[in-house]
Amino acid sequence: MQLRWALKAPWMAQRSVRLFHTTSITSVRKLHPILLGKAESMNKEYEALQASPNEDQFKDKKLIAKINLLGQVTHELDSYRNSIVQYDELMSMCDDPELKKDAEDEIPTVEAEAEKAIKKLETLLLPTHPYGDIGCIIEMRPGIGGEEACLFTDNLLNMYTGYADEMGWPYQITNVTRNDKGGITEVILSVDGEGSYNMLQHEGGVHRVQRVPVTESSGRVHTSAAAVIVLPQISESSVAADDIQFAPGEVRIDVMRAQGAGGQHVNKTESAVRLVHIPTKTMVVMQNSRSQRQNKEMAFMILRGRLAEQKRREQAAKSKNARTSQVSATDRSDKIRTYNFHQNRVTDHRCGYSGNLDVVMSGKKLDAVLEALEDHFREESIKDLEVQE
Repeated sequence: MQLRWALKAPWMAQRSVRLFHTTSITSVRKLHPILLGKAESMNKEYEALQASPNEDQFKDKKLIAKINLLGQVTHELDSYRNSIVQYDELMSMCDDPELKKDAEDEIPTVEAEAEKAIKKLETLLLPTHPYGDIGCIIEMRPGIGGEEACLFTDNLLNMYTGYADEMGWPYQITNVTRNDKGGITEVILSVDGEGSYNMLQHEGGVHRVQRVPVTESSGRVHTSAAAVIVLPQISESSVAADDIQFAPGEVRIDVMRAQGAGGQHVNKTESAVRLVHIPTKTMVVMQNSRSQRQNKEMAFMILRGRLAEQKRREQAAKSKNARTSQVSATDRSDKIRTYNFHQNRVTDHRCGYSGNLDVVMSGKKLDAVLEALEDHFREESIKDLEVQE
């Protein structure tokens, strides 16, 4: 039977209208009332602009962007409404023995269409991070666990570079220091992919590892930790740099000889740069490049990122429902994720995701964790809206 045509039959339309208010929809997810209200308001605004167009609409870039957003919301709202109406009609058909099987076969498709529209509307309507569409800087440092924590930090670096490879994002290790056993004591990874900050911003926090170290002869499982901090990549030439301006004398710039391995260049050339943001006492040291200019540029990029993240956290703290995502220490009790090598399982403690450790650590399936986190923080954003209302 052509069920779509049956839905359009006059007698069926009347029946569906009659039952629309009495049928209980239990399995299809509904758009949150607050977001539905925002979408309907934007729909009315879009229709008003369409009804009375003027030349200014084609000159003002901000107005053009706003109209585009209103148009997208209107389109997805129509899709959502249509899906809900179709679902309600299909549920009413389930009362008819002749139509029940066809209706039940059609319901999953309509549910999927409704869910797709809801997720798009949530993306369009919920607050977004102002730096979500730019690259990111990932800082990693070992925490509790000694040498094992240093080795785990190396594993995390490989995970993020592997994911960047999967996404086709350019990246570079801008600064790395290792101990005499080869373990990482600090590493800074710059990921230049557009939108990488939006994808990776929730990776900030304490990552905990449980495994038997290579040096453990008794086979006892050790618990170690590493801290990850994700910052927006704000270069001097980027539009976002307008938000982080430095007054004269606000940043002290020191140049010095680089420390560590590097031969005569390290010992004789003052290429290392240290920045100190005097108001916040934030310090950044960069010595990876042989060029003082490049070290200075990277140091300022990291400083802007740290200040932007500090500003974001301060704003979040003002909200009753604030949920800060970065770390202030590398204590194991602040963990956001656990990597259990013995059980080959990785678990994110915020969204409840649990999956195969090997494929996540390779970076190939990190997106499965990130998608689960995106859904989780979308729900958290809706809860924040409820508080604000």
